[in-house]
Amino acid sequence: MRVVISSHGVPFDTQIRAYAEYRLFSTLAAHDNVLGARVRLRRGDDAVQCNVHVTLRPFGSVHARSSATHAAAAIDRAAGRIAALMDEQRLSLRHEGRRCMLNGSSQLVRRARDKASSITG
Repeated sequence: MRVVISSHGVPFDTQIRAYAEYRLFSTLAAHDNVLGARVRLRRGDDAVQCNVHVTLRPFGSVHARSSATHAAAAIDRAAGRIAALMDEQRLSLRHEGRRCMLNGSSQLVRRARDKASSITG
């Protein structure tokens, strides 16, 4: 997974870059469908805005935006929102997969019951 960090009007040093990389890697490490992430820091009226874009495999993406008075706090908030979105997506996909599996198995049971009734009846 690759994390790209850019800024517009926000000077950031290697500590902020390392912190953003660490925070996103630790947030996304549990997810095997992540291709990469892009972090963009920008200076707002009175706060630093952090936009995070995560590209997913095989397709799709997740976005989060936050703002705070300091870059590290904005990164924290955006990473927390990304974590919540990724967990929500994982639960949704798991639920859909379970529903498809249950529907498929109930069709198999129905076919077996119909075949058994045709043999005995």
